[in-house]
Amino acid sequence: MQRSIYLAKGTYEWRQFLGKYTGVGTTMRIPAGNYTWRDCLYPIDGADGWDYRHQTELYRQGNPGFHLDGMWGLATSTDYTWGSFLDPAF
Repeated sequence: MQRSIYLAKGTYEWRQFLGKYTGVGTTMRIPAGNYTWRDCLYPIDGADGWDYRHQTELYRQGNPGFHLDGMWGLATSTDYTWGSFLDPAF
């Protein structure tokens, strides 16, 4: 999944989620601007089911980006909602 968004200058909490679970995250100060926000989920065959690598990027042209890299282990097959969120703290 990829989308373009405008973010106001400020402090944001940024986290990954899968179903009701939240994964890796960080709190960061972001300069105002237009950004590309990308979320990818890659299946990896695990020993006890399926594992998934969750990569999230937030970047804008000409600047270094922000990255989250998490793992999810799933023993049962079902439907999940997954992604990441930015929560402004201002």
